[in-house]
Amino acid sequence: MNLFSGLNNLTDITLEPEHSAICGYTETDVDTVFGPELAGLDRDAVRELRKPLKVAACSM
Repeated sequence: MNLFSGLNNLTDITLEPEHSAICGYTETDVDTVFGPELAGLDRDAVRELRKPLKVAACSM
């Protein structure tokens, strides 16, 4: 058994709202620290990509 085998199955929680108080970045962090690198990025479009997909029920 490899002590580090669990490291291959990490889950990134840094962008999850319920964990935002302990990890991740605030909007202020993104604006002040990363602002120059993110010039031109449509952050609203990125937020839309993070939303869960809505699957419509289909009847057959």
